[in-house]
Amino acid sequence: MKTYGGGISGITEETGSRKLTSSSGSLNAEILWDLSEAEYENYGPEPIRRFFVVVVVNSEITLRIGDVDRKRDTSSSSWRVSKTERFSGTCWLTTKAQFSDVGTKHEIQIQCDGGGGGGEEGYLWKLKSPETMSVYVDKRKVFSVKKIKWNFRGNQTMFFD
Repeated sequence: MKTYGGGISGITEETGSRKLTSSSGSLNAEILWDLSEAEYENYGPEPIRRFFVVVVVNSEITLRIGDVDRKRDTSSSSWRVSKTERFSGTCWLTTKAQFSDVGTKHEIQIQCDGGGGGGEEGYLWKLKSPETMSVYVDKRKVFSVKKIKWNFRGNQTMFFD
């Protein structure tokens, strides 16, 4: 059996990775290496160029050895595809509008209630107070939408005196 990296125990392939997890599960480490094109000086045990070894602990690169810049950094096997943000609290947007040339000015208010934030407490609060959007004209509630989704698109026709 041929060993690489000067006989380091466990590294028997030219390229590869090994994942290690602590018994409590709080520490996750991954070792990645590529010695397939490594050049050694005077057939010694340590490569001098065209290789890399990367150690990642809890998704953070902690050690880089070799020609890392020459190779694509493969330390992360996953990429962020989306990001979730939560809004908690109440937001009021207020403006004034005149709906006809001869009509009076009306005060329009939009209230957005984000329900709960992230985490367990926010989730439980969210069950009691779902996301809502309410529209007020002259401090009178005209309509309200409950359990509103982020990509809400809707319309409502209102008639004024």
